[in-house]
Amino acid sequence: MASKEILIISHKPPYPKIDGGSIAIAQVLETLLEEGHYVTLLCIETDKHPAQTSITKKNLKFKAIFVNTELKIASALSNIFNTQSYILSRFDNRLFRDELKKILKKNTFDTILFESLFTSTYYDTVNRLSNAIKIYRSHNIEHHIWSEQSNQNKNILKKWYLKIQAKRLKNEEIKFWNTIDLILSISDN
Repeated sequence: MASKEILIISHKPPYPKIDGGSIAIAQVLETLLEEGHYVTLLCIETDKHPAQTSITKKNLKFKAIFVNTELKIASALSNIFNTQSYILSRFDNRLFRDELKKILKKNTFDTILFESLFTSTYYDTVNRLSNAIKIYRSHNIEHHIWSEQSNQNKNILKKWYLKIQAKRLKNEEIKFWNTIDLILSISDN
């Protein structure tokens, strides 16, 4: 099999392997590298998921951009008058988008892998700048998780807000499913 140029856009770093998501991302990365592919990994790092920056692996270019994804009450409340999911909007960042544009303008990729729905806000940028096959690796059906959080919440206002967010997330999730070239699912859920 010929080597491929692959871009992974991730909502968290693969290292350190601190939870199921980072372990899953690391496993895909390591498998692709073992198969001899050239991988560029651009990931979001947060206070909750800081990146291990000293990653040296053959055929890997790694870049982490810090994005503050913390819940901001004012932003969450003003989002009520918006149509976009606040959950996704926290991962949408100008500096990350600028770095993604730089990478896409300097490189030609065969495949671009979106790790989780939280990277879907970058699809339009990728689609404008690349003809690569675009793959969405779904860790979960996110709107189910948020619907369940809404259903289990005892606080009436929070329950109402989470229900709105779950509905918006569902709309965006389905839209993303219908635009992407291929979906790879990690679990049955």
